[in-house]
Amino acid sequence: MKTIFRELSTGAKSSVTGLLLLSTALVLPFYARTFSIKMPILYVWATFAMSYDIILGFGGVPSFGHAAPFGIGVFVSALLLSRGVPLLLVYLAAALTGLAVNLSMGAPCYRVRGIYYAILTLAIAEMIRVLIENTAQTTVAVTVGAVPEFVSEHVLWISGLMVNFMVILTVYSFIEDLRSTRPRRFKALKAVFYILASAVIVFGAYRLTVWTYSLHKSMAAGILGYRELVRTLSPLNRYYISLFVMVISYLFLRRIVKSPVGSIFLSIRENPSRAEVIGYNVFRYQLLSFAISGLIAGACGASYIVCIPTATLEVLTADKTFIALLGAVIGGLGTLVGPLFGGILVGFLRDYLGKIIQNLHSVVPSLTVQQLQLLPTAVLGILYILIVLFLPYGFLGTWYLRGVSIKRKVKSFLMGRKV
Repeated sequence: MKTIFRELSTGAKSSVTGLLLLSTALVLPFYARTFSIKMPILYVWATFAMSYDIILGFGGVPSFGHAAPFGIGVFVSALLLSRGVPLLLVYLAAALTGLAVNLSMGAPCYRVRGIYYAILTLAIAEMIRVLIENTAQTTVAVTVGAVPEFVSEHVLWISGLMVNFMVILTVYSFIEDLRSTRPRRFKALKAVFYILASAVIVFGAYRLTVWTYSLHKSMAAGILGYRELVRTLSPLNRYYISLFVMVISYLFLRRIVKSPVGSIFLSIRENPSRAEVIGYNVFRYQLLSFAISGLIAGACGASYIVCIPTATLEVLTADKTFIALLGAVIGGLGTLVGPLFGGILVGFLRDYLGKIIQNLHSVVPSLTVQQLQLLPTAVLGILYILIVLFLPYGFLGTWYLRGVSIKRKVKSFLMGRKV
């Protein structure tokens, strides 16, 4: 057993920060119930921004119609869940549908490129939305009823096992990282930080285990009714399902961008003509980036239904593409981790700004509700302009390019050496 954890921790030494963040996210719901309610939709936007990063950040193809695979995935998931299809099959169907939609949208890039292709994708996405709206001739809304997985005790047990495994792996990685750290000052600072972080995540995992066991006893004794069970289990299961989909999507995309295929994507992004002269089929690889992106965007649509159990035509509007674009640009195109945090930030700002609309209407009654509803988009648009002007590579991209000297100075200070 020790050998297994040693092999895992050896590969995770360079990802201690990622393990810490993941372990913290896994235990967050047991420190405040608000996290289990508010965070799932933010994980959806993070996954959505990562899927867009594959097209623009790595493939180098601008697309304004990324809402199409996402929105179609939402509707497919809602229709299947309302008919009692298992959630795992729903995710698979939504992912494959998103892949098919993005493949069909990527086909014209063989002849149309650049901004003209971006406008074409926007037209295709709007055409799909208008077609659905006119065909239905009524208000299009698909509401998902009771989903067994949302109130399943088995989902929570699986989540608990994964949480405890990740916590053990994280703590073991902390120990291995401390063993390999030589300077005493740096090692002491790391030890203090790791002890505090370990206490937080271990206590959260302990609370999860105790709570799950007590819930199991209450269910076995028949103490909890269905309404109390839904109120108790549903937010937690939604939280862990959306979080697991985000993590799996990140690991899948990271595996691709670190492979030779990812290097080909980057070469095509930098200079398509040179890549074609070398012998790469530019159109084929761009189409592959669309397929991968559509696969994740479709699965992201299923996660959206997990968080918001109603599908409307709003999921097909250009506003959803703007969320993915803004999240990817703010975080840093071509970094994959940047769009993850950028999507969370954009989703948080949208939700926060949306909540203050009613307060502003009472303070400034001259503004109509329709005008105030444009506030989140306007603020995010201003933020986008500022990022493009002052941080053209996004937060993480700029840090990668310009933060080398800062990191060297900080590391030298912690190690007790002069710069």
